Amino acid sequence: MLCGLLVFQRRIGGSVDFGRRWDDYANGFGQIDGEFWLGLDNIHEMTRGGRCRLKIELWDFDGNQRHADYSLFLNESAEKLYRLRVFGYSGNAGDSLAYQNGRPFSTEDSVNGNHGLNCTTGLGGSQGWWFGSGCGHSFLNGVWMRQSSGIAHGIIWYHWKGNREPLKETKMKLRCD
Repeated sequence: MLCGLLVFQRRIGGSVDFGRRWDDYANGFGQIDGEFWLGLDNIHEMTRGGRCRLKIELWDFDGNQRHADYSLFLNESAEKLYRLRVFGYSGNAGDSLAYQNGRPFSTEDSVNGNHGLNCTTGLGGSQGWWFGSGCGHSFLNGVWMRQSSGIAHGIIWYHWKGNREPLKETKMKLRCD
């Protein structure tokens, strides 16, 4: 169990539009007591020492909860396009973030490393995330929706619910020593 965790992403009902541009994802948006994204610049500053752990909590629409923990989490600098580094999975949700490991962050107005695909708009919205060549196995910043309108639309954690059943709530937390 991780104590002293800082929540840097929360989805709880779709009250905040995560369809944002690069600058919003870099600086952060939303309200800390509701839905929000802390900001890639802030996340990078906190994780640049390299001794951070990540905990992801997930809830479906039936009230079931799962979690994914990573013993190492790093968000690289803006110059490196906020590339994601995660290692050491444990938990009961499945490792849907491994595919995104080493991938740069992308938004609708800054598509990075996706081999010609724009996953931010191709998955039913314009949300930012760390996308791979096939978009990936997780999309926690996806459009909040109760029922998917297609493959990988909504808030997705593939190794738990597949890519057609969106999640209701998520929290991404980190702890740095």
